[in-house]
Amino acid sequence: MTEANLWLSQPETAWGIPNFSDDLKYLDSILCGKGKQQCECLNSQILDNSVDLTTVSRVLVSPLTRTLQTATQIFQDTPLESKLVACSLLRERRYLASDVGKHSSILKTNFPAVDFNDKQFFPHDENSNWWYEHDDTKPPYVEFRPHSESQTYTAKGEPDVAFEERLNDLFELLSSTPENEHVACVTSWGVIRGLTGGKEFDNCHAKTFVINELDPSLHRSGLNQNI
Repeated sequence: MTEANLWLSQPETAWGIPNFSDDLKYLDSILCGKGKQQCECLNSQILDNSVDLTTVSRVLVSPLTRTLQTATQIFQDTPLESKLVACSLLRERRYLASDVGKHSSILKTNFPAVDFNDKQFFPHDENSNWWYEHDDTKPPYVEFRPHSESQTYTAKGEPDVAFEERLNDLFELLSSTPENEHVACVTSWGVIRGLTGGKEFDNCHAKTFVINELDPSLHRSGLNQNI
């Protein structure tokens, strides 16, 4: 749970209400106190061997600060602590200012345990934007967020076509995992729902999927790797 989640949980600032206004105060939102406690709980389960990590070859992490905080905390003092790799395809869909990140030149300092140099997963230089920025030279932007009752946003979001293309790229990337390995992914609500056909998860919830169990629109024949 993040500080932006707390803000959005208030009736007067709830997502989608009439006259809702996005707030740059929550740019790249961080975990709140409850969110940190949730990470501590999952870390304890891992340390107690309640979560099997023996076949996990790497941990791919969304480069948003909240997911980097989550990954570094839940895998602290575990065999995966040294296997954290930033993966920009796992970033949350851009809905609000909270879904805009920081350049990796900053993130490398804030999260030294995370690898930002693997070009397969993070093909960006240190000062380039890895989050979604709408290209106005492409087809006209179609607003997908609530907007009929004077809702306002700090910038254009990530439209359906762009998000679906990214999910397919992510699916292809995960599908390249060798059959005898698992990949752990630390990501956010929109990506999880997009990959799983709308399944809901609690915050800081760990679950195992076989690739073929993911959204049928993303399936490719003959794939049975695990994530």
